[in-house]
Amino acid sequence: MTQLYHSINTRDTFMYRRDSSIYNILEVKRQICDIPNNESHYRYVATVQSDDLDKVYELTNHIDSDWQEGSRVTVAKGAKTRSTSIGDVLINSTGIWVVAPDGFDCVRSYVVVNQS
Repeated sequence: MTQLYHSINTRDTFMYRRDSSIYNILEVKRQICDIPNNESHYRYVATVQSDDLDKVYELTNHIDSDWQEGSRVTVAKGAKTRSTSIGDVLINSTGIWVVAPDGFDCVRSYVVVNQS
C-alpha cells in the first residue's frame, strides 16, 4: 500500500533536479520529511494498493482512462487530483520516495528488522 502526496507548488513539481542545478534537493527533502504536517507544500490525494513504485506511478496517471476510477486506487475525499508527476511523493513500507525525472529518489528508507 502506498500513500500518494501531490506537490502543491509547481516549482517543486517541475523544477526538481537530482543534481540541484535548478532546485535545491535538500529543501525538497526537508519539506517531504515533514509530511503530513506540511500541507503548504504537499497534499495527500490517494492510497494505492501496491508497493511497486512504477506500478503506483502507472496507476495514478491518465493513460487509457481516469486514474481515479481505478479499482486499486482510493482517492482522498475532496482531493484535487492530477496525474502524478516529478516532485510528487510516494510513501510505502520501504520508505519515502520523490518522483524524479528518470525514476524515484529515496528520501528516507525504512529498514525492516526480522525479530524472530
